[in-house]
Amino acid sequence: MPPLRVALLAAAAALTSVSFSAGVGGALPTVDPPPKVAFAPVRLYPLPARALTQCRLARVVELCPRRLPRAWIAYRRGATPPALAAERFAAHRNGGAVEAGISFSYGAPWEPDSGPDWQQHAWRNRPCCFLHLDLWHAIRGKPTFPNTARPATLGGHEGDLAPATGAGLGCGAGNAGVYFCNHARFRWKQGDSWFVATLHSFGNKETTALLGRLIRELRPIGTLPRR
Repeated sequence: MPPLRVALLAAAAALTSVSFSAGVGGALPTVDPPPKVAFAPVRLYPLPARALTQCRLARVVELCPRRLPRAWIAYRRGATPPALAAERFAAHRNGGAVEAGISFSYGAPWEPDSGPDWQQHAWRNRPCCFLHLDLWHAIRGKPTFPNTARPATLGGHEGDLAPATGAGLGCGAGNAGVYFCNHARFRWKQGDSWFVATLHSFGNKETTALLGRLIRELRPIGTLPRR
């Protein structure tokens, strides 16, 4: 991933975390016990129309998920749970590869930059409240990947799995931070090219399990329904 893009993403994430803490997040009490429903099994739903549109516009990525989770807990009483959004990333270099991507998210993370009491609210990084899934397709070459990765099978594919190494974006030395070090990251080869899927961590075991489910949901973009 280009150094400039890493810096921009880090700055954006820091601003998001700070603004979230000062606004909605800061309004929450320091003691923030999770309700039981926060740990309910994650259900998957068809993508909303806007996300499907972004998928269709990201044809170079080749794959998109057929279904994703929805938030079921709002940030505060009386509010509506955050809606899923999608964002496309233009092709860029990652080591010797050229890759393009798409991101799916709702909510905002609680991390060290969110304030001194962030760990009291860290349960809100679960899919009940927050999701950040990135999908990358290497148009050319093999993308650079964290050297912490180990062989694994996920979503029916054999590949390389790199667990999250901490919270926030300053949690990995060397190339451990490739594709966000606070994400579980999986790289696999499908057809003649490489793909990478990453999911913001809410605990490596559970995150990896959900990431595997979401990888199984990937379909060729041209086969996704139109709404």
